[in-house]
Amino acid sequence: MRSRGLLKPCYVFAPGTALRRVWQKLKPPSGNEVIVRLPWGSELEVNRHELVGGEIFRQRIFDVAVSEAASRLLHAGDMAIDAGANLGYMTALFAACVGPRGTVHAFEPHPVVFARLARNAARARARGACAEIVLHECALGSTPGSATLEEEAFAFNEGMSRLVDPESPAAPEATRRPVRLTTIDETLAGGSCRLLKIDVEGAESAVIAGAASALERGAIEHVIFEDLDPAATGVASRLRDWGYEVFSLGYHLFGPALLDASTPGVDEAWESPSYLGTRRPDLARAALTPRGWRVLRGGFRGT
Repeated sequence: MRSRGLLKPCYVFAPGTALRRVWQKLKPPSGNEVIVRLPWGSELEVNRHELVGGEIFRQRIFDVAVSEAASRLLHAGDMAIDAGANLGYMTALFAACVGPRGTVHAFEPHPVVFARLARNAARARARGACAEIVLHECALGSTPGSATLEEEAFAFNEGMSRLVDPESPAAPEATRRPVRLTTIDETLAGGSCRLLKIDVEGAESAVIAGAASALERGAIEHVIFEDLDPAATGVASRLRDWGYEVFSLGYHLFGPALLDASTPGVDEAWESPSYLGTRRPDLARAALTPRGWRVLRGGFRGT
């Protein structure tokens, strides 16, 4: 499913990105921290030597299948939740899609990463035509309280911190810190949202458990989640029990692909597998079947 080299969608359908990458090779920036203008106009501060920041720096896009799906499923005035916001790429995308009448809740427990997220949220707000962005410096789980966050290989990937049992042996050279824990149900407080995106380094099932009330009553229309081991986490199974249909998210050169949940949507040697659980499979098929790359053109207005 993955297009390689210069046949990636971000180069074929946004050729300025390919030219920009050539220029980066010829004249790289002097520092680690750089500002990247995304295809839809938002600006992000990234660390170009870190995994996620480096991909955004080179390609101006990250996780193209998830990005395209979100841009097609969100509408002006919606509420979206970014669980595991990292530096704020998806937060910025959601905020542009839902516009000034919408709201985005972004959760990030690591204090250093949260500080970058906050700076990027401020950039999005300053640009205008942006949703209300509500930042939460905490993790999400099955119940409110506290948890232990373990940071390992932070210089390589700032988004790899994960919640661990505080009594378990620490990984070599790992750093641990206490973090606050809340739930999706507590955040929604009986309300609803259009899209919940979950990328929480193995804590997906706990986040789903903490959203049980909202999911059971259908208050969350779409759930996009990363899942490295679906059989072990049981996330897809629980969503089905609550009336969601689950698909694998993939892409080809000419657009996104909505696949059977048992079919890999991406080359897992290079990318993490993501899935869509939806209460509206008819709507999801209609939204994600047409060819094209809305997210690469910046072809949406949250107004």
